[in-house]
Amino acid sequence: YYSLSDEIVDDDTNEFVDLFRHEIAIGENIRISEALDGTQADEESYFETIGPNADRVVIISRATNLLGAPLHNEKRTQVYLRDLAADTITLISQTPGGDPANFSSVGPAISGDGAVVAFTTSATNLIDSDTNRTTDVYATGDFSPEPDPQRFEYAAKVVCGIQRPEEEPR
Repeated sequence: YYSLSDEIVDDDTNEFVDLFRHEIAIGENIRISEALDGTQADEESYFETIGPNADRVVIISRATNLLGAPLHNEKRTQVYLRDLAADTITLISQTPGGDPANFSSVGPAISGDGAVVAFTTSATNLIDSDTNRTTDVYATGDFSPEPDPQRFEYAAKVVCGIQRPEEEPR
């Protein structure tokens, strides 16, 4: 869930909307929208979708510090995958070179098995073949810090009607 309250977890002083998960077994709330070292997000994080076992949480945030090093996203919303079991956070809406999407990314979804994340964006820098100047749907199961340069190509071609689903991806 998300909240602007600064009383949900100790030391919540960032004055932004944060995402939380209530741990029933221990009766505590944990903040999901923070860097792995516990640094508070420097901007709001306000939407989430949860994987089947609640260990993978997809969030949207304008924060520039969730990955540790500053992210130059010009306060545009980006899609992140927070894997609570593996204790990782991955920028999903990124180029093969690791740059954030150059327009806001929204509407995330995670597959029933937690293996694929999808989102929409008007970004033009995620794949070279995006020349339609409209919002596109992207999907990936590549959650590595250095993603495969072709990770979005097949999904974008299928959604945009450039390639039929029965065709083999490149």
